[in-house]
Amino acid sequence: MCASHCGEEFHTTTVQAMLDRIGLDKSALRCGIPPPINKATAAALEAAGHKPTTLHSNCSGKHSGMLAMARFLAVDHEGYTEPEHPVQQRILALLSEFVDLPAKKITLASDGCTVPTFGMPLYNFALGLARLVQPDRWAPVRQAACRRIVHAMQT
Repeated sequence: MCASHCGEEFHTTTVQAMLDRIGLDKSALRCGIPPPINKATAAALEAAGHKPTTLHSNCSGKHSGMLAMARFLAVDHEGYTEPEHPVQQRILALLSEFVDLPAKKITLASDGCTVPTFGMPLYNFALGLARLVQPDRWAPVRQAACRRIVHAMQT
C-alpha cells in the first residue's frame, strides 16, 4: 500500500487478498486499467488473450488501502477518491501533522490515478519523511505504525 507495483501475479493476488479481507472486489477500485508496468507480465496477458484489470494498475495497492480505510472509518467507500471524502480528509489531516503544515496550505492536484496528490514546500516534505523514519515524537501506536511502514518500504 505504500508503493506502486508492476502488475505481476504476486502483486495482483496480494491486492485481491486485501480486497477479499474487506469484502470488496476489483470493481470498487477507481485507479483505472493501465497495462502492467512489468513488460513480461503485459506480454503474457496479451499472448493469453487477456486484458489487464484494475488489479494490474500500479496504484491498486494504494487504492485497496484507501478502501480498507473507508471500512475502518465505517464510511461508504463510494467516492473515496474525491478530496472531500472522509478517507481523503483523514489522509490530508495525517499528512498535515507529519509535515507541520496546515491542511489549507497543502496544494491538491491529481496524480493520474484519480486520487489527490499533495504539493508543499520541500522543507515540509523532508520534515514529514524525517518524522516517518524517526517517529519518536508520536504516541507509541503511531510509532509502531511508522516503523511497519518504513520496514515495508525498505523490504
